[in-house]
Amino acid sequence: MPRVAVRRISKGAGWSLEPKKYEAALRRAMEKVAKPKVLSMMREVVEGKRYSDKPWEHKVEFRARFAMKGQDAVLWAYPTGPNKDLWTWTSRGTKPHGIDAVNAPYLVFPYGGPGQQPKTRPRLGAGKTVIKLGGPGVTQWARVKHVDHPGTAPRQFEERIMHEYGPEFRHLVRDTIFKVIEDKNRPYVGSFGIRR
Repeated sequence: MPRVAVRRISKGAGWSLEPKKYEAALRRAMEKVAKPKVLSMMREVVEGKRYSDKPWEHKVEFRARFAMKGQDAVLWAYPTGPNKDLWTWTSRGTKPHGIDAVNAPYLVFPYGGPGQQPKTRPRLGAGKTVIKLGGPGVTQWARVKHVDHPGTAPRQFEERIMHEYGPEFRHLVRDTIFKVIEDKNRPYVGSFGIRR
């Protein structure tokens, strides 16, 4: 015997009439599920477990915060701490720029060999090709007062994480809202059987 669920949703079930209830439920879901997941994904990039196979030399810290913008649920995740610019430069890329010696008479740095190889690669079509200087095991030292840096191709970590976690995030928001609607309308939910 098939059963059909009958649900009546009254005027009070809409988002606009009780936004605080929905916001509180979404805030709990973000704190419990979404924030830890997104922050973990960002830390995995720095640890060399996601999008690369080498950990970064300088660790980056991350924070996330949730906010309601109108009827949109928004989760911001961003780098913090003294190395936050390293994340921004690597993820978003840099334009060609000059670097001058400031704290010493010369800029001294190794180039060529394995030290020149980046820890992550740009996505396909994201910009420049990385060129290795020298062969394996060859390390030379440069000593100059000024360098014209060609810029860095963006690795687009935020976009990649959003693309990967986006569907799960949307399901979390949808399921949280539906749960609030169901809880609110519980007295109006009934069922009946259809007999053949």
